[in-house]
Amino acid sequence: RSPQTAFAVSVSAPMTTPDVQMNFAVANILRIKGYSQADVDQAIAVRTAVDDFQRGRRDRASAQKLLDAAITKPWFQYIYMAPTFRDPDQSRWAREIRHDPLAVLGGVKSPALVIYGSADPWLPVRVSVERLSAVAARHPNVDVAVIAGADQRLARQIQIRVAAREPITLEWLEEAGRGSGSHDGSTA
Repeated sequence: RSPQTAFAVSVSAPMTTPDVQMNFAVANILRIKGYSQADVDQAIAVRTAVDDFQRGRRDRASAQKLLDAAITKPWFQYIYMAPTFRDPDQSRWAREIRHDPLAVLGGVKSPALVIYGSADPWLPVRVSVERLSAVAARHPNVDVAVIAGADQRLARQIQIRVAAREPITLEWLEEAGRGSGSHDGSTA
């Protein structure tokens, strides 16, 4: 936000609301741990019910009933939920899930590069890239790159790739430093 900022690089920033990102991550975690699709569906239904309550779209009793049924499941420990939840006016999560990261882009005036790893099980990369593409005309200073095979350790991998002089990051940084803003936003 500072006018002195020459450029910004964002690594693995979901461009979805936090609830969408967490549902994506939980589904992947459960799949990686070998749970069935029925288990995944039930876990996401529980998370969605609580999120809907937080948004005022569902009553507390029905959300709590689903949550109570899930507490006894062996996968409950992996869905990042407590056995109870707060009322929306007291819940930090209720505020967080209303945050749309695309709204922040309007304040970004310098060249910005958003980098994702294609194999990141925590982030809905495809959805994030689609959302960024949908607003690209309003934000020509924002480029997106997806690094094939990179996962949630992307920040460390980026440091290694820059040190190894990988073109996807070095070319963009060189262009941003010159102020050309001409990076084509292609993905690797």
